[in-house]
Amino acid sequence: MKRILTLLLVLAALAGLCACQAGAPAPELDGGTWTEVADRTFRPSDYAADWTVRVIPENWVLPADLPLGGDTRTEVREDLLLHGLRQGSLLPGFTVYRYKGEGKLETAYTLSEGVAPAWQPFFNGDGTRLAFPWMPSAQAEAWSLRVADLASGTTRDLTLPEGAGERDFLLCAWQEDGSLLVTSVNMGYDFDEDPPVTWVYTFPGQEEPSTE
Repeated sequence: MKRILTLLLVLAALAGLCACQAGAPAPELDGGTWTEVADRTFRPSDYAADWTVRVIPENWVLPADLPLGGDTRTEVREDLLLHGLRQGSLLPGFTVYRYKGEGKLETAYTLSEGVAPAWQPFFNGDGTRLAFPWMPSAQAEAWSLRVADLASGTTRDLTLPEGAGERDFLLCAWQEDGSLLVTSVNMGYDFDEDPPVTWVYTFPGQEEPSTE
């Protein structure tokens, strides 16, 4: 009788734990702090994905029907593979897969309703989040900045500083502390007349950068 009672108590505790985890709040992505960075030298290379992150591990066996090479854009972080087919400098949608071994991929995230830059990095340091500028189409007039938390499935378009998405390019890159470096710039690169504007975006609950 005691064994049965103990087993019932354990099962009840486990059920309560599962319920708590299932009801855990989604991470807060939007509503953080935008801190403008003054006198920062604009370098496009700060926002370009290094070629090493695009290399697929040699021991990965991918599905035979997954296109690779040519206009394929890939990015690897931990067991995650970002995959899309470029059209010029844009990705008309992409998919993030989780590699399950022996030709098996599990979809973790998909952008299917717009275009994103093909040359910027997407993953943060540990592969738990994506950040990327995107537009509904190549003809759209304004950029949005999307963050996806892969663990929870939470996706948000961040509320940008006024006018930030209305320039020719919106660039972003993850920082080591988990914040985002974001620059809004026009194609003319006449920085005397129309200088780029750069911010650091810190997520809700994250320590804000020093302005000193």
